[in-house]
Parts: sequence; structure tokens; C-alpha cells
Amino acid sequence: MHKIGLSYLIVWFYAIVGGIGNGIMHPILSLRQGGYFPGLITSFASLGVGIKLINELVKARRIRYEVR
Repeated sequence: MHKIGLSYLIVWFYAIVGGIGNGIMHPILSLRQGGYFPGLITSFASLGVGIKLINELVKARRIRYEVR
């Protein structure tokens, strides 16, 4: 089993919950409310950052285990 550091898990949590989750839920909440929901505009940037962060984490993991 691979050992994953606590800091690595925190970054993954931020990418999934803070980035992807925020980017998906704010538009859904806005549609459900039938109007603007606070955070809607910035949620799209958050989604983009979350996707980019996950791509970089996966790429870094591949590079780390290919070298060994």
C-alpha cells in the first residue's frame, strides 16, 4: 500500500470538495433557488482550479512512480 502524506490528502480534499464540489453545487443551488445564489460567479473559477489541480496531482503521482 502506498503511503500518502497528510499534506497530500489535504490538497486532494481541497481539489475535490473546494474546487469541484463548489463549482458544481453553486450553479445547482442557483437553479434550485431560481435566481442568483451567492458565490455563483466565482464557482466557475473554483471549478477550473479544482480540475487543474487534480490534473497536476495525477501527473505528479505518475512521474513519481515512473522514476522508481
